[in-house]
Amino acid sequence: MIRIKVKTLAAGIALLLLLGLGVYVLLPGLLFKMEQYAAVLAYFPNSDEAAESLYWTVEKSVPDPSEDNLMFIFAKSISSSHGVKNTPEQLDEAEALLKRLLAEFPHSRHYALAKWKLAQISLAKKELDQAEQLFTEIAADKSNDNWNQREAEKYATLLSSRRPRAGEMPAITGKVLIGDRPAGEVYVVLHRKEDNTWITPPFGRYPMTITDQEGTFRLYDVPPDTYEIGVGIAAQDLNGYYLREADSDQIVVKGNQTTAYDVRFVPQVQVISPTNKEVISDERIRFTWAAYPGAASYKLNITALERDKDGNPRGTDTVGLNESWTGTSAEYSIAALRTYPRGFGKSGSSNETWLSSSGILGAVFPGGEFIWSVDAYDMTGKKISSSSGYYTSLASQVPFFSLAKAGQLKGDVLVLQGDYPAAIKAYEQEQDNPYALRAL
Repeated sequence: MIRIKVKTLAAGIALLLLLGLGVYVLLPGLLFKMEQYAAVLAYFPNSDEAAESLYWTVEKSVPDPSEDNLMFIFAKSISSSHGVKNTPEQLDEAEALLKRLLAEFPHSRHYALAKWKLAQISLAKKELDQAEQLFTEIAADKSNDNWNQREAEKYATLLSSRRPRAGEMPAITGKVLIGDRPAGEVYVVLHRKEDNTWITPPFGRYPMTITDQEGTFRLYDVPPDTYEIGVGIAAQDLNGYYLREADSDQIVVKGNQTTAYDVRFVPQVQVISPTNKEVISDERIRFTWAAYPGAASYKLNITALERDKDGNPRGTDTVGLNESWTGTSAEYSIAALRTYPRGFGKSGSSNETWLSSSGILGAVFPGGEFIWSVDAYDMTGKKISSSSGYYTSLASQVPFFSLAKAGQLKGDVLVLQGDYPAAIKAYEQEQDNPYALRAL
């Protein structure tokens, strides 16, 4: 029989308790360093690491909710955030975690950042009253740095613009309509006609307002100038609609006068064929679409999808076809489209340059992927609608059709891969081919 002295047993138990206490004290920090935030929140909800875990859970799941899935659409241009699309579930969860952090850990070092992010998430979720309250509080908090205060004040002012100012006349007022439905809680922004730059995100940088529930907007304190007007809206809110061309694409603000200007999105023209990823191997291609009310003529556009070396969408290049059609179909030979007059585009990053494939290979080319659209014009020549959709990422654009690879030159393949020096050498070896000479 093994006998253990009472003192020895007590000492052993005390040691185990101390070890257990040490583990309990150290474990939250270890779990946090291992990024096991859920475990910290589940088992150590009152620890300092819990506040950190709340913040970093949100930071990893929703790094930037601002401008989420938002486009700014003008008569002649479109600007998109191209940011990561956060799901409603992600935003809901992040909102709940941030509210918990603010309520339970008011002395957290992340308190101010958490409040800012909660305001941005409220904006993304269109919880505008909550967003306005949070931005107003941030702007009034003297403990914030000057940048946070200034930015919060801009957002608070923008959100308050949903309501008319008592006793003041706006410089510009009007409605935003999607079909016959008033578009509430969308952004309306002015951009100087002479300004060739666009800064994103535009909040606080341009005259802006938000429509009320009736779709009405009011812009006050606008400096006299000539502007174009744009609408900031989520892509899914415009599914099936297109911005109708107004009688004028500019607004002149003069002194104390109020200018009325409505923005209307109308149903898109419906394309019929080709739209199902058909592979065109014939010598001719036929485009068909549905008749559009009030249209007297139509014109087509062909857009080539550009891909990087890994096959991921990189960009697009559009060629507008000059021919006008009065019916609901158009037919072109592939040969004619391959030599169609087109512009030349260049884009890139700090370490890579891309040339537009269409600028080198033609409006269509073997092995290429394409979408197409048709614009509708009235008797006066004003564009009244288009089949063009609005997208916030290239992944949303799928090819309507592609051309078979028959007739594709080695140089064509190298152009699509972005290897232009090798493409030049390949074309020089094929100078008996008119397409090689044209590409060169």
